[in-house]
Amino acid sequence: MALVARKGGGEGVRVEAPEPRERRIDRTLAPPGVTDPVVASDLRRRRSPVVVEELVHRAALLPEADRGLLLAVYRDATPARTVAALRGLDVRRVRRRVRLLVQRVLSPRFGFVMDHMASWPRGRRRVAQAVVIEGRSLREASETLGMTVHAVRRRMEEIRLLEQAQRRQGEGGTG
Repeated sequence: MALVARKGGGEGVRVEAPEPRERRIDRTLAPPGVTDPVVASDLRRRRSPVVVEELVHRAALLPEADRGLLLAVYRDATPARTVAALRGLDVRRVRRRVRLLVQRVLSPRFGFVMDHMASWPRGRRRVAQAVVIEGRSLREASETLGMTVHAVRRRMEEIRLLEQAQRRQGEGGTG
């Protein structure tokens, strides 16, 4: 696409505009029966009852502040602007937080952890809670849990491999 810029009404200067970038969306984030989390997290759209029900169910594991935010916006249908005003925060910050929470909560990893963490050893369960459920970075989780970053990374790799094995088993593949 070429744009012509005219300066002072004289001859036009031809400027090549970059092609619009395609927005890549990871469609593997959605649990079965739930639409794309990127779409679900768009506060401008109408909320599907299936998505709201799934979010409310999964939000039970979140820390109190995150749970309250998601429930207010999705279950109670409170506009982000109102929530921001009540909490004394910038509305853009609230919308971004909600979007990131929805994407995390609707991710397959969150669902996998939610379904399986009760049967895991204490160390793996603590790391899953800190990193996947609470959304902490590996470094933050290591500091909070009193573990090395390497140990936290190792536990997250175990979780990833378990999730991958279950997905393969569900697809009927052997490896």
